[in-house]
Amino acid sequence: MSRTDEMPMNGGYLVIVPAADRALFEYLEHRFKGDPSTSVLVERRKVARPSPRAVVLFHGVSVIRLGEPAPPFPSHVSRPDNRRHTMNEVDLEDRQRVERWLEESQYLLGRLIPGYIDDRERLKMRLVGAEEDADRLRHEIEGLRREVASLLAELQHHRNEQAATAEAFAAVLGQLSDLQKPLTEVHRRLQSVHAPAMNGAYSHA
Repeated sequence: MSRTDEMPMNGGYLVIVPAADRALFEYLEHRFKGDPSTSVLVERRKVARPSPRAVVLFHGVSVIRLGEPAPPFPSHVSRPDNRRHTMNEVDLEDRQRVERWLEESQYLLGRLIPGYIDDRERLKMRLVGAEEDADRLRHEIEGLRREVASLLAELQHHRNEQAATAEAFAAVLGQLSDLQKPLTEVHRRLQSVHAPAMNGAYSHA
């Protein structure tokens, strides 16, 4: 059973929201959730057919007062002298009913539309703030990326310097090793020359 079936037919309201404004429908449905006399629906027809009892208010929202059919015309034949008086009374009743619908509908939505607009403005401000924060974080991330790239380049430079230093040190060690070989040979020959002389001196003694 829909909320329209549960709603009393005397004094109830039917609020119809344009299908394009889904957020407004959800907002009004939430606000009227605890009100059994009011039902909120979405206009799903491609071409809206206006109701003679509908009052169009803010943002294309229509409000229909349920349970008040138009008063029937009198069935008896009026005399020509009082026909205008009867029609004036009918026009007056219709005008008063429309004015009452307008007043009640404006009061009905007047409590909700400002809050909806305020909520939407707050959401817009929060969205703008979030976008500004996102831009700031994006700039900070770009700065951190540049800093990391600079540090990586500096690290690579130090690694290249260390590699060049290691190669130079290895070359120096190689040169020292090459110089040590002749010195070792000279030292061996000197030892071989001095050894017989030392042995002869020991024999004479």
